[in-house]
This record gives sequence, C-alpha cells and structure tokens, in this order.
Amino acid sequence: MSTIKLKACILGMYLGRYSREDGTLITTSVEGAVEARILSRRWKPGTNANENENQLVVPKKTKVFVEMMNREKEK
Repeated sequence: MSTIKLKACILGMYLGRYSREDGTLITTSVEGAVEARILSRRWKPGTNANENENQLVVPKKTKVFVEMMNREKEK
C-alpha cells in the first residue's frame, strides 16, 4: 500500500491506462488542478486481494432521478 499526500481537496480520481503507461493515477482538485502520477512499472492491475470486498454499493438511477436530470439539461 502506498500513500500520496496532496495539498488540495480531491474532486475526482482515475486509475488506469494513459498513453503508454498502464498504471497512471490522474486526480482533479476542487480548485481545478489536474495531476497525473505514473505508478511503478511493477504495479499490475488487480493485484489487490481485498479489492472485491471493498466495492461500494451504488444504487441504480431511479426514474425520478433521470427525469430531474433531463429537466436540468433542458434549462
């Protein structure tokens, strides 16, 4: 396990392939900054044994939510 210290509050993260590098961590901050960090080449996707245990349960979009989203897009 590795720790990365960042100065800003994180809005979003993406871990995966970017260009030729398989292990790239891209973060966006609340202020709008974008950071890309290339992980060690020894990193392999899916090497975390506890990955499936820590998955978040995300409910499906309800009909009401989809209708509200469409109304906001029209405005």
